[in-house]
Amino acid sequence: RAANAAGMLTDSDTIAAINYITGLLAANPKLNIAAVNMSLGGFHDFLPSEAVTMNNPYYLALKTLSDMNRTVICVAAGNDNVEVGAPVMNTIYNSEGGISKPKGYYVYPASFPIDNMIVVAASTPSLEKASYSNYSNSFVHVAAPGGGYISGSLNKPITGLIYSTIRAHDADNSPIYESKLAGIEDSERTSFYGDKQGTSMATPHVSGAAALLKAIFPDATAHQIKSAILGSANGDYLREDGTSMHGFLDLSGAVDFLAETIGENTSPIIAPHELHSAVANQPYNF
Repeated sequence: RAANAAGMLTDSDTIAAINYITGLLAANPKLNIAAVNMSLGGFHDFLPSEAVTMNNPYYLALKTLSDMNRTVICVAAGNDNVEVGAPVMNTIYNSEGGISKPKGYYVYPASFPIDNMIVVAASTPSLEKASYSNYSNSFVHVAAPGGGYISGSLNKPITGLIYSTIRAHDADNSPIYESKLAGIEDSERTSFYGDKQGTSMATPHVSGAAALLKAIFPDATAHQIKSAILGSANGDYLREDGTSMHGFLDLSGAVDFLAETIGENTSPIIAPHELHSAVANQPYNF
């Protein structure tokens, strides 16, 4: 984890985390770190090509990890409804009146040209681009479930959000940090689960897909896993509209694709399992 308990971080924090992972891999050739999830991003005024020529530290850290060909780097496209890899066309102001996206700036790390990196857009339950999701048919590779409005439901309550873990909050909806959890009764805090939307929710779907593929095919390289995810994506959705290069994530297709790529005769057999309804703290039997 690169961010602090409040979810805040700087580029320096991210670079330090990437370098830490690279160091672990360099020290142990047998260590498996299948994927890195980067549900984060910001804006800078340099071009993607300049990041390469200027040896930008952020770019170099990611490139070093990528060049090891052992870890797939999964990056959120961003939630600004702007084109990744292109300059912001108009200055965007936040709710407090400050500039959040300056005109001419680029979104990073999604705009970095990194070989073993997958940039992820967000889809709605109706397999359309989420209204907030950044997009590109050159820099964004695939789309995955990020939560949002179902088609034709803009005037209805938001549906199809991603239900996942969140920080605990007290009765006043203030975050409870880990150091204080031990002294607070369960009745005094809200659930550790909640509904969210964003490319930060979509990206872990791809990180999880990479991890599952690595578990099934432990000898697969990062390049092979990325190729399988991109090569098997469903191009019938979220490709022709310019959201992504390859379309919607298809894990089953990626398993088949990777089996063929590494020379397996048949797809791996995955044991059938029974899923129960998604209720917090309910055990799951597989």
